[in-house]
Amino acid sequence: MKSILDDIRNSIDIIDNKILDLVNKRFELIKKIGLLKFKYNIILYDKNREKKIIKNKILNNINNNISNNFIYNLFKIFFFESYKIQLKIINNKKSIKSNKNIVIIGGTGKIGKIFFNILDKKGYNVFSINSKNWDCFNINKADLIIISVPISKFKFIFDKVITICKEDCILVDVLSNKSCNIKYAKEKYNGPILSIHPMFGPKINNFIKKKILYINIKFKDKYIWFIDLLKEVGFILYEIDSVVEHDNYMKYIQSLRYLFFLLYSNILLKSNLNINKIIKYSPFNNEILIYLFFNFCSQNIDLYLEIINSNFCNNFDIINNLINDLMFLKLNININNKNLINKYSFLDNLNNLSYIKKINNNVNKLFNLFSILK
Repeated sequence: MKSILDDIRNSIDIIDNKILDLVNKRFELIKKIGLLKFKYNIILYDKNREKKIIKNKILNNINNNISNNFIYNLFKIFFFESYKIQLKIINNKKSIKSNKNIVIIGGTGKIGKIFFNILDKKGYNVFSINSKNWDCFNINKADLIIISVPISKFKFIFDKVITICKEDCILVDVLSNKSCNIKYAKEKYNGPILSIHPMFGPKINNFIKKKILYINIKFKDKYIWFIDLLKEVGFILYEIDSVVEHDNYMKYIQSLRYLFFLLYSNILLKSNLNINKIIKYSPFNNEILIYLFFNFCSQNIDLYLEIINSNFCNNFDIINNLINDLMFLKLNININNKNLINKYSFLDNLNNLSYIKKINNNVNKLFNLFSILK
C-alpha cells in the first residue's frame, strides 16, 4: 500500500515541478511585458484583460476536476504576482529626466513619501518640504505642488503657498475631508487645482490596484498628465463629481468605520479577553475584521480623530441615528423580539437585490482567495 502511495506522490511531484517550470517561463514573459509597458508608458493594471482571461479560462474548462473558483483564485494570484514583477522593473528603471519641478509639502510624512518616490522614479525634479525647511525658492519655481498636511493645517499652508508659487502652478491636495477647505482654496486661487484622496494607508508595500479618488476643481487640461501618470504606475482612479459628494460618501466609508473601530477597541480592551485567543477562535472572515482593527490601532490616532471630527462636528445625524438604534436594541433585546424583527426586516429584502447578490458573490471569492494566501 505504501509503495503504491509513494509512486502516486512521486508522479505528483514530477507534475508539480513541470508546473513550476511553466510558471517561471510565464513570469519571464511577464518581465518582457513590463519592459514594454515602461518604454511606451502603458498603464500597468488592465482590468478588462484580467476579466477576459479569467472568463476564457473558465469557458475552456472542460475538466470536471477543476472548479471555476479554483481557476479564478489561481489566475488572481498570477495577476497579482505579475503586477509586482512589472512594478519592480518600472521602479528599477528611472524615466528620462523631466523639466517639470514638483514640490511636496509634507513630503517627509508617510503619504508624502509615497508620492515623492513615484515622481522621483518617473524622472521629475522633486523637492520635499516641511515646516522646518520651508523652501520659498523651490515653491516659486514649482510646476506642481502637492499639499500633504493635516486637515487643520491646510488653510494656513495653502495661504503661504499661493503668495509664493507661480500663477499657473498646479495645486494638489490629498485631504480626506474636503468641502470647507476646497471651497476656500477655489475662492482664493485662480490657478489649476486638483483634489485627490488616496484610499490606502501609509503602510502599503506597493500601489498595484490601490484606489485614488479625484475631483476636478479648476483647469483639468493643465493637470491631466498627472492623472495619467498615476494610472500608469498601477493606481485605479475614480472621478467624483464634487467635493460635497466625496464628503457624503466618506462619512460612511471612512468616518463611521473609524468610529466603530474606536468603540470596538474600547469594548474589547474593557473585556480583558486574550487577544490571541480571539484571533485563534475566530472564523477567517472575522480574522480580517480583527486585522483591520489592529491596523487601525497601529496608526496615528490623532489623524483618525481629526477625520471623524471634521465629518461629524457640524452634522450629528449619523451619530444620532446610531445612538437611537442602540437605544432601541437595549430596550427590545430579550423583551420583545417581534419589534426587532419588524425593525430589521429590510435586511431580508436586501438579500434579494441583484447587486447585493453580486457583492456577496465577490466577497465570498475574496474570502476564498485570502484564505488560500494566508
